[in-house]
Amino acid sequence: MRTIRLSCCLLSLLAGLWGCNGDEAVGSDAGGDMGSDAPTCSSPRILCEGECINPNTDAENCGRCGNRCDTGEICVNGDCVPNCATGQVLCGDACVYTATDPNHCGRCGNRCPPDQECSGGICRCPENLSECPGGCVDLDKDESNCGQCSRACGSNEVCEDGDCVSDCPQGWEVCQGACVDVQTDERYCGDCNTRCGTNQVCEGGDCVCTGDLTECGDVCVDTNTNPSHCGQCDDPCPEGTICQGGDCVCTGGLVLCDGSCVDVQTNVNYCGNCETECDPGELCVEGDCTTGCPEGRTPCGDTCVNTQDDPAHCGDCITVCRADQDCVSGVCQCGTGFGECDGVCVDTQTNPNYCGNCTTACDPDEVCSGGLCSCREGLTRCGEECVDTSTSNSHCGECDHSCDTLELCSGGHCVCRDGYSRCGTECVLLSTDPAHCGQCFNDCEPNEVCTAGNCELTCAEGLTPCDGACVDTDTDEDHCGECGRDCTYVQECLEGDCTCVNDYYEYGYSDSFGGAAKLDPMVGWPWRPHFDDLRLCGEESDWYVVYLPTDDSSLEIEVLGDCSDEVLPILTVYDIDLSEVDTDDGETDICPSLQLVDLASGWYWIVLENTVGQGAYSLYYRIHSTSEVEPNNSPDQATGPFSDDFQVVGTITPSTDVDTYLLWVPLTTDLLLWTDDSLGSCTTDTVIRVTDLWGEILGEDDDDGIGLCSELELTLHRGYYFVSVNSWWNLSTGSYVLHGDAYYHFEIEPNGEVYLADGPFGSDFGVQGVVFPAYDRDRYKIVLDEPATIVAEVVGNEDGCMLDSRIELWSETELLGEDDDFDYGWELENLRGFGWCSRIDPFSTSEYAPDQSWAEDLPAGTYYLIVAGYGSQIGAYNLNVRIVE
Repeated sequence: MRTIRLSCCLLSLLAGLWGCNGDEAVGSDAGGDMGSDAPTCSSPRILCEGECINPNTDAENCGRCGNRCDTGEICVNGDCVPNCATGQVLCGDACVYTATDPNHCGRCGNRCPPDQECSGGICRCPENLSECPGGCVDLDKDESNCGQCSRACGSNEVCEDGDCVSDCPQGWEVCQGACVDVQTDERYCGDCNTRCGTNQVCEGGDCVCTGDLTECGDVCVDTNTNPSHCGQCDDPCPEGTICQGGDCVCTGGLVLCDGSCVDVQTNVNYCGNCETECDPGELCVEGDCTTGCPEGRTPCGDTCVNTQDDPAHCGDCITVCRADQDCVSGVCQCGTGFGECDGVCVDTQTNPNYCGNCTTACDPDEVCSGGLCSCREGLTRCGEECVDTSTSNSHCGECDHSCDTLELCSGGHCVCRDGYSRCGTECVLLSTDPAHCGQCFNDCEPNEVCTAGNCELTCAEGLTPCDGACVDTDTDEDHCGECGRDCTYVQECLEGDCTCVNDYYEYGYSDSFGGAAKLDPMVGWPWRPHFDDLRLCGEESDWYVVYLPTDDSSLEIEVLGDCSDEVLPILTVYDIDLSEVDTDDGETDICPSLQLVDLASGWYWIVLENTVGQGAYSLYYRIHSTSEVEPNNSPDQATGPFSDDFQVVGTITPSTDVDTYLLWVPLTTDLLLWTDDSLGSCTTDTVIRVTDLWGEILGEDDDDGIGLCSELELTLHRGYYFVSVNSWWNLSTGSYVLHGDAYYHFEIEPNGEVYLADGPFGSDFGVQGVVFPAYDRDRYKIVLDEPATIVAEVVGNEDGCMLDSRIELWSETELLGEDDDFDYGWELENLRGFGWCSRIDPFSTSEYAPDQSWAEDLPAGTYYLIVAGYGSQIGAYNLNVRIVE
C-alpha cells in the first residue's frame, strides 16, 4: 500500500529545489504455515493468512490470496476494477457518465452519430438543430429541409429563416421553381401565369406576333395562307377552297365558280369554264359539251365515268365503294396491304384489334407491329403480362422481383411506404419500433418501450426517470432531490441535498504554504488557466508558488469563476519571507486580479482565501522578464532562463556587443523569435541566432522581420538553448525588444481508446496532456518501421512533478510493462523520472532503476503508450518520447 507524506515536504529555495519524496510500504506475504486449528471456510470463502475471506469482493485478496487491488479499485467477481464515482458506469476499463458520454450514451458501446450529442443518456441533435432523415439540420437555413423536414427549396431558391425565397437575378422571378426573365420568356410573359400563343414571342413582357404575321383576335395568322383570314382578318374562304397569296383558290384542278369549286372538265353547268353551260341532253367531257361518251367511258347521270376505277361508280353507275375501299377492275376491294375484317378494311400489320389476322386482338398494354402483338414502349413482358418495372410491386426493377408488404416500387426500387423508414433491410416505424426507436438501430433496453421515437424507461423501485435515464435522486449530482437539479463543482449530492465538499485539494495538497501546488514559467504556456475548475468551499485557502527567473520581472494574475456576494475570494501575493506584496478582494461579479511589475528574481506565494459560500474558479497567470541583465555577452553570463511566451528589452552597446539569452524548452515546440522597437516598427538593424549548448547554429536571421529587424521560426525539442542578438556586421548600436512565442504539441481528447489514440508518432516527439477526470487514460500511438527501443518519460518541470503519474507500454494485444515513480531519487542532470514522475528507460544506470528490458529492441510494428494518474490523481503533464534504433 502506498503512503504519501504531505506534511514532511522540505523546501530549499536558495538551492532552487522543490518537491516531496514518497515512501513505499510493503505488506506481508499471503499464506504461511497453518496449524491444526486453522478455521474451515464455507464456499465461496477461502482461507488467507488464517482468515476466511470472500475472494469475489475482498480488495486485499481479489480472486486469490495476496492479489491486492490498486488504490481507486474495488473487487467485483474476483477482478479488480475501477471504483466508479456515483453516476458513472464501468465501460471496458474506463468509468464514464452514460448520461453525457457520446461513445457510451445511455449504455456502454452506444455511440452517437458524429452530428449528435449525448444528453440524458439519449443521442440528440444539438439545441440549435433539428433531427430529420439524414441527420441533424438547421431548419432556418437547410435548403433540403427548409422550415420543416423534407421540404426542399427549388433549384433557384435559398432557405432564409425557414422560408424558401428567390435567389434569382434582379428583375427575374421564380416560376415553377425556376428563375425566368418575364420580359422575354414566352412561357411566362409579364408574369408566371401568361403563356404566349403559337407564333408569338415575348417582348417587354407582352406577347407579340412574329415576322409578317397579323394579329387577328387573340391569334397570329398569315393572311396569305389562312383560310379564315384570307387577305385580311375575318375574311374566310368558301368551303372547299384554300387561301393562296391572300386569295381563295380551289385545289385538285377544280375551279371556283359562283362560290363553289367545280370540275370544269365534267360539270355540265360549268363546262370548260365558269361561263359555259351545256344544253339539255348534253354531257361535259374533258371540258367540251357533247352528246355521247368516248370509248371506255359510261354515261352516268350527266357525266362520263370509267366504271373500272371510279369508287363512286364501280362496275356500274349505282355502286359506290366504302371510304376504306378502292375500285379495282370494276370491283370494290381493300387496298394493297389491307384485309377485310368484320366488314372493315384494316392494316393487319399495325391494327391492335386485328393483328396478323382478323381473329387476333392485342391486350390493352400491347401494340401491333409487323403483325405481332408486343408490349408498349416503357413496358416489359413478364410471363403473360406487360408491366412497368418502375412501378410494379410484383416486378420491381426486373421480372419476378416483388416488394414487401411495407414497400412500394418507385423508379424500379422498392422503397418504404410513407411514414416508414428503412433500417438495414427492414421498413420500420421509428416512432414505435423498440429496435429502431427514433433512429435506426437505437435499441431500447428490455425495460423500455418506444413512444414518439423515445425509449421511455420503466425504472426500478427507488429510481426516478430523468432525461432518459433511471437515477437515484438521493445521490445523483445532476438530479439531486429532483430531476434537473444540478449540484455545483464543489458540491456532492447527499440524501437528495447538494452539500458542500471541504476535502477537495487542488492537484494534491495546497491549503498551506508547506504543500503549495507549483506554478512555474517553464511549464505549460503563459496566460492560460493553469488550474481549472478548482474549488473554494467555506473557510478555505489555496496556496501556489511561482518562480520569477530574472530581476525586473512582471507577474499578472487573474481569477475567473463564481465571484459574487456569496463567494468572493481574496487574492494575495507574498514574497519568500511571507511579506505581503499586494492583494485584491475583487468586487461583486468581478473576480480579483493583480498586475505586479519590477519584481526581483525569486520565489513568490499566490494565495486565494475564502471565508463563506462555495464556488469554482480558474487561475490564470503570465510572467514577463522585461529587461536584459548585463553583462550577458557569453553563454555563462546569459540572461534567463526564459521559456514559453516572453519579451525582453535589450541594448546593443558598443556596436560589437552580443547579447546572449538562455532558453528552456520543456517539450517539442514550434518557436517564433523576433525583434522590434515595441511600437510596431524597427530602429536597430539586428541579427538573431539560435545555438545548442555546444555552440552548433540551429537557425539565424537578419532582415525577415519589420524593416531591418529579425524574425526566426524553428522547431526545437526538449532542452536548453542559447539565443543571441547583435547588430548587422557589428556596425551600429541601439535598443530593441526580443519576443518569443512557443506553440506546444497538445493531446487531442478523447484519446482513451485504441481507435481514438493520438498519433501515430514516429522518431522523437513531445506532447502536453491533462489527466482529467480521475481514472482518465491518455493513449498515444507509435509506429516502429525498424526494430528499436522506446524511451519515454512523463514529467512536470525541472524541479518536480505536478502529477503522480503511471506510464504503460502496450503492443497491439498485450501490456509489455509499466512504471510508477521510476526511482524515487533526483536525477537533475537529465531531468527525468524524479519525485512521483514515471519513465521507461532500459538504458538507465541509476541504482534505483527497475529492469525495463521489455521496452528494449522491440520488433517493427504498432505500440501504444498510456499515461494515467496514480489512483484517482488528476493533473497536467509533459510526455517526451525518444526512439533509439
